[in-house]
Formats: sequence, structure tokens, C-alpha cells
Amino acid sequence: MDCPSFHFSISIWVSIVGGPLVDRTTNRLGSIIFQVFIVSGQFLLCLGAQVRKYWLLIIARMLLGVGIGNLTIVKNSILNLFFHGKELSLATGVTMTVARAGSVISFFISPSICDKFGHLTVLYIGEAACLFSFGCAIVFFFLELYAEKRGMVITGQKNIRKIKIADIKTFPVCVLIDKVGYRGTLTGICCGLMHPIILMLVAGITYSLVCSSIWSTPAVLVESHTLGTSLSIMTCIEMFTVGVTNFFVGVTIKVGGYNVMLMMFCLISTFGVVLSLISKL
Repeated sequence: MDCPSFHFSISIWVSIVGGPLVDRTTNRLGSIIFQVFIVSGQFLLCLGAQVRKYWLLIIARMLLGVGIGNLTIVKNSILNLFFHGKELSLATGVTMTVARAGSVISFFISPSICDKFGHLTVLYIGEAACLFSFGCAIVFFFLELYAEKRGMVITGQKNIRKIKIADIKTFPVCVLIDKVGYRGTLTGICCGLMHPIILMLVAGITYSLVCSSIWSTPAVLVESHTLGTSLSIMTCIEMFTVGVTNFFVGVTIKVGGYNVMLMMFCLISTFGVVLSLISKL
């Protein structure tokens, strides 16, 4: 088993624990705990690459799997705690945009840094980013504590800030979901558009619609005290699906070629349309 596969395997099983832990404690405590796993895992990854110990890399990926999957649950739980109603999908879209922007920037600059300074420099830059994220978690710890003491955390549907016209300029897709609703319908439409021949631009827009619709739905369907558990179940299913899909994509390309792989994606998209129609019932 390679390191990425081990990472996903750990994330699948451990993510189911993160939600109940957040429900029984607080978001701020969960963010600190899981951020410690990430910082420790990245440090061991750097150390393992430096001393060339494969078993150390495996342990590092295990810690990263524990931290990343559960920290995603904490992040979604925080959004559902501080944002309600018309703000929720917009806030989800903002966090998705920042996360994807970071991934794209890393994708472009990491090879250049690796070629010029070596792979260890890239890994230690990643460790610095993890430490910065840990600092943000500490800041959030005190911010949430401050908000709780002064009753500033919104627990119901009151005091909802209206979306400004200026918001439309930055995140129109998320505002569209908040204005129109019909998350199940939009998800079905997006799955129908997910065809390999469609331009990546359209695929990116539909992906934004799907994620903004899906990850903001638990706040509408479940009670607040079980929100973390529901998000952990969703994250566990997502991690399992990603891991299994990556495996089958590799096998499919090896056995049947890219055309068979594209047909498999069409079948998955069709299945997504069916699930979206069922969610409307």
C-alpha cells in the first residue's frame, strides 16, 4: 500500500470519530486537537524524507489522515454554527474558493521550488504552512470563546444578515443557491452536466454548485447537536469514495483504456442524477 492510499484508508475510518467528538466538546477544542495531528504528521513526513525511512513516512501519512479528515468536519461544523440561512452557502463557497486557490498555487509553485532548492525545502515549507494554520486555530479558539461568553454565536434563524449586492460580484454561484434554493435540483442538474467533453470551466462551475449545495444541507436537515456526527458520516463516505474511485480509475485505464474510464464517469454522473431526483421526493 502506498502513502496516499494509506492516507485515505485512515481518513475513512477515523473521520467517523471526529463528528461525535465535536458534538460532545466544542469546535475550538476539535480544531486544536486535529491541527496538532496535522503539524506532527507533516513534521514526521519531513523527517522521514530526510532520513529516508519509509515506515516514518507511513506514520506521517497516518497522522495526516487523522488530522485532515477530521479538521474538514470541524471546518464545516464551524460554518454551520456561525452562518445560517442565506449566508451558509456563501460562506461554504468562500472557504472552498480559498482552499482550491491554495491547491492551485501549490500545484504551480511547488515543482519550481523543488527543482531549484530540492524536495526537502518543499516539505518544510508545508510544515511552515501547517504551523501557520495551527496559529489560526489558536486564534479561533479565543474568538469562539469570546463569542460564546457574549452570546454572539447564532443558534437560531434570527439576526440573519442580508446578503449585499456587492457579494454577487465575488461569489455569484453561492448567492444563487441561497436565493433560489432547490439544492437537490441543482445537484441533479450539475451531475447531468458532468460529461468529460464539457469544458473544464463549466465543470468547475458545476462542482461549485454541487459542493455548495451538499455541504450546506446538513444544517437544514439535522439537529444542531448532531451536526458534527452527520458531517463526519458525509466525510467518511467522501473519503471512501475518493479512495475506491482512484483505485478503479487506475484499473479501468489499464484494462480498458481511457474511453472505458470516461463511460464509467458518465455512469457515475447518471447515478448522481438519480440520487438527486430521489432527494426531491
